[in-house]
Amino acid sequence: MLGAGAAAPGALARARDELAALVGAPIRGFVAPAWLEPRGLGDVLARIGLDWHETGLAIERLRDRRWIVSVAAAARAVRRLLAARPAVTTAAALGLA
Repeated sequence: MLGAGAAAPGALARARDELAALVGAPIRGFVAPAWLEPRGLGDVLARIGLDWHETGLAIERLRDRRWIVSVAAAARAVRRLLAARPAVTTAAALGLA
């Protein structure tokens, strides 16, 4: 999805809609390998209506381009949750809870 021209709003919106149809739930965020993320991708994601995306350093809220949490802090929190309640955390991560 992040090949040449992949940051085009139309291509991203189509891919978002296809994924939403496949999983039966709205797609609200985007994670790309940081080294593949083209400059300005956050602006494009905000334009197509996504709420958040993960950069190489943080999870960023797109409506005001503010960091919600650093990636390292989020990873630590997820590890703690997985250790405490694997089934509940997995369901929540998949949007099933």
